[in-house]
Amino acid sequence: KQWYQRRVAITAGVRTEFVEEVTASKVNWNAVRSVLQGVIKSGCGEVGGSECLVEMSELQASIGRVLDNTYRGEEGCLSLRRAEKELTGVFRVLVTQETALPSEYVKDYIEKCVKLWDELMCDGDCAGEMQDTFYSNCCIKRAAEFLNSKQMRKHFNKLFKNVWSLYFEEPSPKRVVDQYLSMFEPATFCGDKTGVYKYFNKQCDQAIGA
Repeated sequence: KQWYQRRVAITAGVRTEFVEEVTASKVNWNAVRSVLQGVIKSGCGEVGGSECLVEMSELQASIGRVLDNTYRGEEGCLSLRRAEKELTGVFRVLVTQETALPSEYVKDYIEKCVKLWDELMCDGDCAGEMQDTFYSNCCIKRAAEFLNSKQMRKHFNKLFKNVWSLYFEEPSPKRVVDQYLSMFEPATFCGDKTGVYKYFNKQCDQAIGA
């Protein structure tokens, strides 16, 4: 009984200390909770008869396949080698981060990522294969649309600004969160460069509505 009481006392003390640390910190825990809940919600459930957690795990496996193809020296659509110029641009930003202002570095990094994603997802010769590999299930479409919703963008931006203020005195760069999130909704991101993603979205909408 005494051992149990000591354990209860220790646990209560640790919990109290944790609560005090959380309360005293400048982290916006409401924003953290909103983002985490949103991310979890986007990947859970079922859409059109597909189990979304399974589909998301297969998406991760596809990313691994692209990396394997890249390391083997393959230059097809499912390889980063076809976007060597854009990928090099991303790496150069990472190397020169110490010489740039934080806000300029982040903006430059996101811009280079957008260019890389544009080359990978929107190129007319490979868009069909990329869609079939990375955007071929209605679960993924739903997740992308939910994470890009007005509400989720608000949560992401609030968390980004909060975390930024913990490390830097200068104002956080504008629009970088929206730019980053836009990459994961290829139908609007690619625009008129390809119609494969829009066509797939239409198929999903018809299937779910049927």
